[in-house]
Amino acid sequence: MKLFALYLGGRAEHANIEVHDVVFIVAEKVEHHKEKIRQLWFGSSEGVHIDAIAEVSKVDGYKINVGSNKNSTHGNHLWFINFGATIPSLFSEYHENGFVVAPTKQSAIEKAKNTFCLNFKGIHTDSVVEVEDCVNVTEQLQNINLIPDAGNTQIQVKNCYIILEGGYNRKTPSLINSKRAYLANNTSFCLSGIKSYLLNCIHPVSSCGEIIEHAFSNGLLVKLYYITSIQRFNFP
Repeated sequence: MKLFALYLGGRAEHANIEVHDVVFIVAEKVEHHKEKIRQLWFGSSEGVHIDAIAEVSKVDGYKINVGSNKNSTHGNHLWFINFGATIPSLFSEYHENGFVVAPTKQSAIEKAKNTFCLNFKGIHTDSVVEVEDCVNVTEQLQNINLIPDAGNTQIQVKNCYIILEGGYNRKTPSLINSKRAYLANNTSFCLSGIKSYLLNCIHPVSSCGEIIEHAFSNGLLVKLYYITSIQRFNFP
């Protein structure tokens, strides 16, 4: 089993902009646990998505091994730390985050100060979590074992846009407005192949627009339901 950190984006009640959080899972493949990951999101379940994936395999000279058995970690623990800082004229708070191995929360913070937000002003610690306390996606107790390893410790990060609920599409509002799609409950026509294509396409954000654009350009009426604030396509 592997340890993954996921950078989630989505909506939350009373929030005017997209908000984000970091969650941790133990799995062989992230894609096999979309529903479990969605349940880790604190905000609205509609529209939540993964913006980045990090497979945490080595940190600070330790190989990360995850399993049901607990091995000696020599008093060390794996920590995830999120630092904040200020940048002049930037209308937001700047953040840097990552993993460190240390025996205590305070020692982890001190260690992170040598890495994160260097040369910035207003540096402060926003969040510190012990990762082992957060990993339980498979509903089995998972232990994080730290095995000394002098090899490369760089964590591989993959930027992405993986939807955790069906059909969320950032382009939906403008698409509907520009094409004046009919919200007709009695419309029985559905373009052949759209449903199966959308359900199986890997990148629905780009593919949805292309298919619907093709449908309208050919004078065809596609049955669409637009749900306010959810922004998704549902096909019968």
